[in-house]
Amino acid sequence: MRELRNSDYDIIQFEGLFVSLYLPAVRKHSKAKLIYRAHNIENQIWWRLALQKIDPFKKSYLRMHARRIKNYEQQQLNKFDAITVFSDHDKETLTGYGINVPIEVLPIALNPDKYKPDIKKTEFPSLFF
Repeated sequence: MRELRNSDYDIIQFEGLFVSLYLPAVRKHSKAKLIYRAHNIENQIWWRLALQKIDPFKKSYLRMHARRIKNYEQQQLNKFDAITVFSDHDKETLTGYGINVPIEVLPIALNPDKYKPDIKKTEFPSLFF
């Protein structure tokens, strides 16, 4: 928190739902605009997992978890100054959840023609992301 008190930021971006736990502390110590970058609509991941399960206990547990995460998302996201999402579909979903802060679509775009590796300089086997 010392960093927040000693520095003047215009924007602080939160990357994902799990760091939203820090929202009250950051808001208390900074006048910056707080932006949430939604990588996913988290509860949808858990709903999809529940759909894949055959075991009724696992299915029930995952559905319960999905509902809880959705409630948490709905509570937390309206506390930000704005939200950025990757797609129009995500924006529509959050708007449908009653999120009333500004939501902007900032898609990820990559032109693969600009990223051609030099195979001669590549070590095999390799791993990157």
